[in-house]
Amino acid sequence: MHLKNTLLPILLASLLINMANAGFDEGMAAHNASNFALAASEFRKAAEQGNPKAQFSLGVIHATGRGVPRNFTQAAHWYRKAAEQGHSTAQYNLGVLYMNGQGVPQDDAQSFNWFRKAAEQGENTAQYNIAVMYAKGQGVPQDFTQAASWCRKAAEQEVPKAQFSLGLMYAKGQGVQQDNTLAAHWYSKAADQGIPIAQAHLGQLYLKGQGVPQSGEIAYALFSLAAKDSTTNAAKSKALAAEQLSPQELVEAEQLSQEIARPNNLKRAIDAYLRLSI
Repeated sequence: MHLKNTLLPILLASLLINMANAGFDEGMAAHNASNFALAASEFRKAAEQGNPKAQFSLGVIHATGRGVPRNFTQAAHWYRKAAEQGHSTAQYNLGVLYMNGQGVPQDDAQSFNWFRKAAEQGENTAQYNIAVMYAKGQGVPQDFTQAASWCRKAAEQEVPKAQFSLGLMYAKGQGVQQDNTLAAHWYSKAADQGIPIAQAHLGQLYLKGQGVPQSGEIAYALFSLAAKDSTTNAAKSKALAAEQLSPQELVEAEQLSQEIARPNNLKRAIDAYLRLSI
């Protein structure tokens, strides 16, 4: 008798889970077929059964307005349901809504709280966001040591903005011991991923020989690459570097600038150039 009473709720729970999973799978199939109205309907069935993936997906549908009218309040509602079940991307998205005041009151402390939960599960963009918030004292007391720690976690997961920011912190000695070699290391990683400001900062280190071998040619090549983005002001640095080069060195610098402009070839090209220069 007791065994039957135990089995019944287990069987019912198993049935509900299977129904929720089926609804989510059907929702994904509809979404992949661009039938967003059907996807929203199927996701809702599964979400109401407690499926966190469906809750998150329904939040996305409300946030983007696909299949339903755009509604950030509903997006926040369903993100929260999933986030409270530990869905890391839902936690991150809910943090974004709190930061922007979309569907919820603007609240930096709440934003930080949800970003932190996502970051602790390895969400790299959330790790970078809380690093920025620690650096600014936004929603949390300012703490450069914590900023550097979280920035490193994101940088190690190949977030280019985090790599540049960590390089900047090493260059300035904010939250870490000042170290131009490590600044160059992280600038290089971000520069190789196409971040113009990292290319410009790395160029300055090569121009001055700080943390890297001094090389006007490498500096010129990096400034040439960064100057494609006018916001870096690298065009002026490029002109100043050119003044320090002989005609032959300028030819070599131009050739190097073409090599480092190739996708994911910046570090490889610079290392090869340095080996030939020895």
